[in-house]
Amino acid sequence: MNQDYLKASRDSDKRGKHDYCMSSNYDEKLVRFFPKISNKEIYNLSANYPTQTYEDLKRSIQKLFKIKNVILSAGCEDLIIKICKSISKSKYQLGVVIPTFYRITDNLHKFTPIDWNNIENTDYKRFDYVFIVNPNALNGQNLSKKIILNIIKQNPNTIFIIDETSILFLENWKQISLTSEINKNNNLLIITSLGKFFGLSGQRIGFATGLPELLTRLQLGQETFPISNISAFIVNNIISNSSFAKIVRQRILKNKGEIFKLLEKSKKIGLMPSLNNCIYCFSKHGFELHKILDRVGIFGLDLDCQKGITQKGLVRLTIHGSPTKHKFLIEKLKLIK
Repeated sequence: MNQDYLKASRDSDKRGKHDYCMSSNYDEKLVRFFPKISNKEIYNLSANYPTQTYEDLKRSIQKLFKIKNVILSAGCEDLIIKICKSISKSKYQLGVVIPTFYRITDNLHKFTPIDWNNIENTDYKRFDYVFIVNPNALNGQNLSKKIILNIIKQNPNTIFIIDETSILFLENWKQISLTSEINKNNNLLIITSLGKFFGLSGQRIGFATGLPELLTRLQLGQETFPISNISAFIVNNIISNSSFAKIVRQRILKNKGEIFKLLEKSKKIGLMPSLNNCIYCFSKHGFELHKILDRVGIFGLDLDCQKGITQKGLVRLTIHGSPTKHKFLIEKLKLIK
């Protein structure tokens, strides 16, 4: 994905289309989880300088992910850009497992691509830093904790930066996430976002966790006020609600299952397996599926634009918890017979 897709995503709504390109969840029914806040409270949060530490929010994150060391940022993208700029200035050898999030490759001056399908057979000793996005929102797959840990332990002089932005969409995310391994590996840094799963992309809050010395180096590039008081207040209230995550997964899984069953019967559209909140589909007859979808009002991500996607003609459709988006998607997909 690139900036063109971000602009096209906004334009699609203006043209009466629904956006299934961006991988973050949208569900208007979840508004009930948002904190009730008075005008006076909004004013006080707006009028005062950010506290910078946000201890309440940090404690909520520590509790949810069972971690100790946390630094906050204005979204995961903010962390990625800072890390990339920092390590690109030096003569480090950089590796990136592809496919990957475009912010990573766009902000590195020079890197060696590592094939996702060849990840266990790569010589990592030549790299100072390696980026891995896991789960991978571009191919719908995830690497097991065992595979990544073996690589990390066999290469103690290489720092591995794991982007776990989509981890919470997985039912078994605790078995996949490397957050429990942070204190056992001094060459591991995990970055993630609280936006996609919780439907809070506009609030721009992410965080990094790892050994203190790695976080200290990362904090050197942090701006004075990374996030706002209002964002911290909203996000803390939502992620500390224990029933929220369960409801989000249930609604997405239900909708994904219905879309999958519908497309399984299609004579024109084929499906790829996926473990996240997206469906990956293609034309069985060679036509450009993303253009057909666009004509009926569905804006999906054309994966031919992404590095590291070997199968041509794939389109990614994000499945939302939203009943409105779900109904629209089913009605429009039925038009493609």
